[in-house]
Amino acid sequence: MLKEPGPRVHKKILDLVKDAFFYGVINSIAKTINIILLPIFTRVFSPGEYGAIDIISVSISLISVLVVLNLTSAMSRYFYDACDEQERSSLVSTLFYLISLSSVIFIAFCWSKAEYISTLLFNTTDYTGIIKIAVLVVPFSVLLDYLLLLLRMEKNIKCYGIVNIGDILLTITLSIYLVVFLKIGIVGVFLAILISKAALFCVSLLFTYRYFSLNISRKLLMKSLCYAIPAAPAVFATWANSSLNRYFILAYEGNYGVGIFSVGFKIGMAMSIIVQSFRMGWGPFAMSIINDEDNKEVYRKVLTYYCLVLFSIGALITVCSRELLLVLAGIKYLEAYKIIGLVVGGIIIQGAFHIIFIGAMIAEKSYVVTISSLAGIMVNVVLMQLLIPEFGIMGAAIAFFATFVVSSTICYLYSQKFFYINFELRKICWIFSLYVGVIMCSLYTNAIEQTAISYFLKTLTMFFFLFGVYVTAIDKNEIAFTRELIASKLGRLSWD
Repeated sequence: MLKEPGPRVHKKILDLVKDAFFYGVINSIAKTINIILLPIFTRVFSPGEYGAIDIISVSISLISVLVVLNLTSAMSRYFYDACDEQERSSLVSTLFYLISLSSVIFIAFCWSKAEYISTLLFNTTDYTGIIKIAVLVVPFSVLLDYLLLLLRMEKNIKCYGIVNIGDILLTITLSIYLVVFLKIGIVGVFLAILISKAALFCVSLLFTYRYFSLNISRKLLMKSLCYAIPAAPAVFATWANSSLNRYFILAYEGNYGVGIFSVGFKIGMAMSIIVQSFRMGWGPFAMSIINDEDNKEVYRKVLTYYCLVLFSIGALITVCSRELLLVLAGIKYLEAYKIIGLVVGGIIIQGAFHIIFIGAMIAEKSYVVTISSLAGIMVNVVLMQLLIPEFGIMGAAIAFFATFVVSSTICYLYSQKFFYINFELRKICWIFSLYVGVIMCSLYTNAIEQTAISYFLKTLTMFFFLFGVYVTAIDKNEIAFTRELIASKLGRLSWD
């Protein structure tokens, strides 16, 4: 019989919550850029124009994935393994210079082929200039992300917060000035991002310059490549699972369909604020307890708590998706309500993937994430090909959701072979099933006009979800234990 988690397990989970809270606040502020700019852009640009912005954005994100070569994962893995500061500096510098070199090569190529890329995507050369500006964002963006990871690894929350908040304030200010006041259109969107990323990259260098030297280590480089490259296809697969659908929608529905899907996807991606915040705290936390004797119990409980909290939040977003669209985007984008619940669910499952993967990560079997992610993308492509011609953006959302279910399941089966963790699968399956029920109910409740009846049905849907979770997935004794622990620690908890 499994014993109840003890105080040490709960304390470690509380440490994770503390880190996730700080990163969550900072990341939430940074991610609000999408929420703040969404109602502005959707009222300035037509769905077709908004679709063009999204197509260029996801194309640039693909270049960013290829440039980084997944080397950030190697930095996360070996940062704490360094035996001294000199070795740590050598690791950081070596990977930074390699990513910089890769950036220059890719950007030079894409700049020279901007006219071809514009014709390939839009059957016109009208977007050539915009694409040239957009590709210049890549080197500053990927190197800024690298430096932000470095700040996270050293748990420098203050500097991390300064950079992120500075990024959002500068991007929002420039976007409004260039798009709304100067009225330079789509060019203004990417010009604002370019200026902001370049400025904050320079600021980040001031915070992290002490890690850099000319000491490039061939040994650390090869070690990092051996760890990162096997999982690099999985990083591409993650991009593909989130972004490849735009190209399928573009082919069958045009820029208009991409614009509608993009708005619904961005609102659903609000859940990624929480998921990403958790992941930022989870990575360093999970590796820091790798040698603790109760680490399996901590990992086990984290997955249960994660699903319990995030699917509950996701259910609320799904139930209120119509109202969110009316406030944030306007009635011309209302059709996007159909996809929000599926997008939110996919993002939650994607976050759970990183908890499940911990066994393979500890065993240094990074190819597991590649196998599971590539399997997911195969499912995604097949389902998109079958469903988008028939169901449009709804078909793309179903494929997105199914992708992460498949990849997480495969990752679980492999990871358990290397590092068995007795996850609470019964509880997790109940929570998942109840959430799927909320999605199905919300397709009906959000389709009807805003009336007393619709609000009553939405309230009823949410009530049954929470009641079902309470009955099937919540351990009453553990609630009491956790409440007492939090109460005893609250007054003495250090947030330094």
